[in-house]
Amino acid sequence: MRIFIYLFCFLVFLFSCKKYERDNGFSTYSVKSRLAYGVWNCVQIKNLNNSISEDIPQFSCLLNFDKEGKFESTKTTSSGVLLTENNEYQFKSNKNLIELNGSEFQILSLSWNSFIILSSNTNKEYYFEKWISVDTNFRENEFYSFPIIE
Repeated sequence: MRIFIYLFCFLVFLFSCKKYERDNGFSTYSVKSRLAYGVWNCVQIKNLNNSISEDIPQFSCLLNFDKEGKFESTKTTSSGVLLTENNEYQFKSNKNLIELNGSEFQILSLSWNSFIILSSNTNKEYYFEKWISVDTNFRENEFYSFPIIE
């Protein structure tokens, strides 16, 4: 009986915590738990069409997900103003894709502090790092306009 309980717990644990292609190790947290509970700051965009990488100043694009399928995005406009929008997200294709604002992104990596997505439309990779809290008064470059996620 004890072996059956251990096997059952192992199977539940194995199938509830998705691992992505670029993830290192194994996570004990579910996909939604890794995505929520912190603010994701975009730090880099790689254009795979022409191999150009662009480092993004802090606070130019922030994503804040919850576990109920909603997220808040904060972006810097060309005039230096922070624009905040509330949106919805959903997972597709066995949680291999995430839909943000109607655009699909392939999830390449999702760990507790790193999130990498690939745009299906533009062939750009977006690299995010997770922060526990954010004070947007200390932006590096308040006039950096974030290239809106297509």
